[in-house]
Amino acid sequence: MPPIQLLIPDDDQNIGPEPAELHRDPCYRCASVGDLSRLPDADAALAEADALSLHQRLVPATEGNVGPADLAAMKPDALLVNASRAELIAPGALEAALDAGRPGFAALDVFEQEPVYDPNHPLLLRPNVLCSPHLGYAEEASYRQYLEIAYRNAARFFDGDTSHVLNPEILI
Repeated sequence: MPPIQLLIPDDDQNIGPEPAELHRDPCYRCASVGDLSRLPDADAALAEADALSLHQRLVPATEGNVGPADLAAMKPDALLVNASRAELIAPGALEAALDAGRPGFAALDVFEQEPVYDPNHPLLLRPNVLCSPHLGYAEEASYRQYLEIAYRNAARFFDGDTSHVLNPEILI
């Protein structure tokens, strides 16, 4: 049987009508929920999950969304994946959880201070943590949004509108 993945996507990416519902894909046995605190029994879901993959934008409501109790509820052989924003996890919670062995593994593409230049960064030295240099965040919807904004700003500028220029004093 395939592993269960508990996913935390953006609210606009939830599968199903209610974000508080645990949705399971019968082919992949994936669970999707917008916010762990809105699950009827988040501890049970985390205790069953083989992986917790974070896919939220960082906004005040999501900062520290995954806390020490959430991580402690995970299985010792579970994997936490964060390719979104490091601050979605409460400060210090991941390191403490890894020290306690729950979850047992992490795959990280994001860090509280980026870029990570120190080869002795504590997360880089852990044998149970796979680290990448913030390249895994790329997804189509965000890039489309970034490119549309850049295009609109360039078009406005070439149409003579400089109201969006932060330092208009440098313009000739």
